[in-house]
Amino acid sequence: MAKRRNPKKEKALRNQAYARKFRKRTTTGRMQRRFQQRPPKSEEEEGAATAADTD
Repeated sequence: MAKRRNPKKEKALRNQAYARKFRKRTTTGRMQRRFQQRPPKSEEEEGAATAADTD
């Protein structure tokens, strides 16, 4: 018996592969995991936090 096809699934896979071309490049390896866990704070926020702690 021939293999049954799932046209919706095939279309979704093609669409995902095509969409990858337009995604922004991300860093690879260890750096990527670190940024996903905790996004880096801006310098202003860090300065305000340290100033509040000293009062």
